[in-house]
Amino acid sequence: MEGLTTLDEWRKCNNCCLGSEKPGGINILVNNTATNPYYGLIVDSEDWAWGKAFGVNLMGPYRLSRAVAKEMGESGGDLIVNVASFSGLSVTLLQRMHLVAKVGLVIMLTKGWHENWENPASA
Repeated sequence: MEGLTTLDEWRKCNNCCLGSEKPGGINILVNNTATNPYYGLIVDSEDWAWGKAFGVNLMGPYRLSRAVAKEMGESGGDLIVNVASFSGLSVTLLQRMHLVAKVGLVIMLTKGWHENWENPASA
């Protein structure tokens, strides 16, 4: 999915993810993304690397989850699995960009999404 850089490309992806044309729809989504385009101190990093790290590690799973979640919610009992490396729970000096994106995946997309789905009125 690395090539999905424009809004039109994401719309095409969303259209292919919507399982309503297939019998049974989508029952499980596994978001397993990883990229660390920069290895070094944050102070020396560049914007393009942050954009890629967040685009792949956080925005990709968010967009795919959003694309299928409503359909899954209507059928009930469906599952979204977000795979995050140990980097989402630990501090590594030269991989902090990766860490920040993975923490976002763990907190926002896993814990936050679950709480929102379970208690939509409290969101």
